[in-house]
Amino acid sequence: MAMMSGRRARKATSAVAWSLAGIVLTFLGLAVIGYCSLYLVRHFTSGWNPEGTDFANTTTSLLLALFVLGVGPTAFGLNMVASGTRTGQPPPVEASTRLLRTLAPGGSYSVAVTPDGACALGGEVNGPTTVWDLATGRPLQTLDGNTMAVAVTPDGQSLVSGSRDTTVRVSDLTSGRLLHTLAGHKKPVRTVVVTPDGRWAVSGSEDWTLRVWDLASGAAVSTLPGNRFVGGVAVSPDGCLVLSGCTDRTVRVLELASGATVQTLKGHAGPIWALAVTPDGQRVVSGSSDKTVRVWDLPSGRLLHTLEGHLTAVQAVAVTPDGRFAVSGSSDGTLRVWNIAD
Repeated sequence: MAMMSGRRARKATSAVAWSLAGIVLTFLGLAVIGYCSLYLVRHFTSGWNPEGTDFANTTTSLLLALFVLGVGPTAFGLNMVASGTRTGQPPPVEASTRLLRTLAPGGSYSVAVTPDGACALGGEVNGPTTVWDLATGRPLQTLDGNTMAVAVTPDGQSLVSGSRDTTVRVSDLTSGRLLHTLAGHKKPVRTVVVTPDGRWAVSGSEDWTLRVWDLASGAAVSTLPGNRFVGGVAVSPDGCLVLSGCTDRTVRVLELASGATVQTLKGHAGPIWALAVTPDGQRVVSGSSDKTVRVWDLPSGRLLHTLEGHLTAVQAVAVTPDGRFAVSGSSDGTLRVWNIAD
C-alpha cells in the first residue's frame, strides 16, 4: 500500500508541476501575442515612413514571427494546465518497465502462446502466422496463410489457424510443415479453439457454422449450427461442451458430441466477439460490441455480472488459471482486469 501511495503522490506532484508550468507558458505566450498585436495595430494605423520602409518591413516581419511563436506556448501551456501531462494524454504507467518486447510490427489479427511459454504466435493482418521466441524476440517460423485466428495444441506441437480463404490449417510448429488443410467452411474462419485433450479443433465462421475437426487425420467430424455469424468459440475444460458467441447477441452452449443445445445465454445488446470458460467449468466470460464483459453461471445460464468500463467493443477475453480474474481487450486501446471470483 505504501508503494501505491508513493506512486499516487508522485503522479499528483508531477501533475501539479506540469500544470504550474503550463500556466507560466500560457501567460508568456499571451504576453507575446498581446505585445505584437498592439504594435502591429499602431504601426499600420500610423502610416508608413517612406524613408524607413525596409526597416518597417523587417520589423513587421519579425513581430509577425514573434506573434506566431507566441501562439505555440499558449496552446501548449493550456494543454498542460488541462491535462497535467506533456501530451494531453494520461501518462503511461511504468511503460518502460512493463513493455518487454514489440513483435510483429506489421500488426496482428490474433495471438497465442505455446503451453511452455517459450513462443508467441501472431497471425498478421491479411498475412501469414509468425512464431516468435519470447526470450530473444527472434522470429523462428513463418507459416503461410491469410490468418484470422490461431490456437496451439496442448502438447505445443501443432498450430491450428483459421483463414480468410475459408480453410483451417494445421501446421507443425517445429518445422513449419503444413500437416492438413481442412476445407468445408464457405466464408472466412473467424475463430478456432482446440479441445483440452488435443484431439479435436473447433472453428467458427462467417458462414454461420461451427465445424469440428479430427486433428490427427484432418477429417471433418461434425458441423454444428452457429446461429448467425460466429464471432467467438470456447470449449469447456472437460471437452464436453462447445460455446459459440454470435452476432445475434447470444451465447449458445452445445454438446460437442451431439450438437444438442444445452443453454442459450441472452443479455448482451450487441454481437459477441470473445468467449472464455473458467478452469472449473462453472462460469463463462463473454465480450461484446455493447462494450461490456458479462459473467455467466454455466450450469444454470444465469447472468452473474455485467462489467462496464470499456469505451468501445470488447474483442478478446481470457481467464487466469486460478479462475479469479478475467482480462478483456478492446478496440478502445485498453486491457482491463476484472475480479470475477465473487
